Amino acid sequence: MTDSRRTRVAVVADGQPGAAAIVAALDPGLFEAVPVEIARAGVAAVARADVVLPGGRVEVVGLLEMAGIPYAGSGMLASAVAADRAFTRRLASAAGLPVAGARAADGRRVICGVLADEPAVACPEGVPDAVPHLIRAVRAAFDLAGPATVTVLVTAAGEVVLDEIDAMPDLAPGAAFPEVWAAAGLGYPALVARVVRAGLRHGPGLH
Repeated sequence: MTDSRRTRVAVVADGQPGAAAIVAALDPGLFEAVPVEIARAGVAAVARADVVLPGGRVEVVGLLEMAGIPYAGSGMLASAVAADRAFTRRLASAAGLPVAGARAADGRRVICGVLADEPAVACPEGVPDAVPHLIRAVRAAFDLAGPATVTVLVTAAGEVVLDEIDAMPDLAPGAAFPEVWAAAGLGYPALVARVVRAGLRHGPGLH
C-alpha cells in the first residue's frame, strides 16, 4: 500500500460511467480513490494503485493481468465468456447446469448478485431455494472471482434455469448489482468497500 493507513484504489472510468460515484462511496479515511482513464493515460496510470476497479471492458482486465496489477474482478477468461450469452449457455449445459431454452422464454426473470469468494448470494425475497443453489453452482463452474450478477428464469412449472451472467457488472448506484445487495441489506459504501477488499485478497495475476 502507498501509506500505512489508506489503500490506493484506481477506479477505471473507461466503460464505467459511475466512476465518480464509486470514488465518492469509498471512505477517504481508509481509501485513496481516484478515477483513471486508461485509454488516455495508459496502464501506467494505475501502476501505483494497490487495487484497481476495472470497469466494464475486458481488455482492461487483460492489461492489468499482464502488468501484474491487482484488480477486483473475475479475470479475463471468465469475463469474456460471460459476455457471450449463447456461449455461456453452451458451457453451462456441458457442465450439467440447466439453461434457458424456448420453453423458459416466458419465465420469471430473477437477478442475483455474488461477491467474489464470499459464500453469500443476494437474491430477491421469496424466490425458490433452487435459485441461490443454481447461482452458487454457476459461480463455481465459471470461476467467478469478482462481483457479478447471474440472471435465472423460473418457469411456470417451477424449474430454475440459467439465462445469463454479467461478470463485469455496473457498480454505479441504481444499477442491478448494487440494487440486489441493497435489497439484501448491504448499503452502497459497504458494498464497494467489500469489492475493493476482495480484489486485494486475490492479488495480482490471473484470477
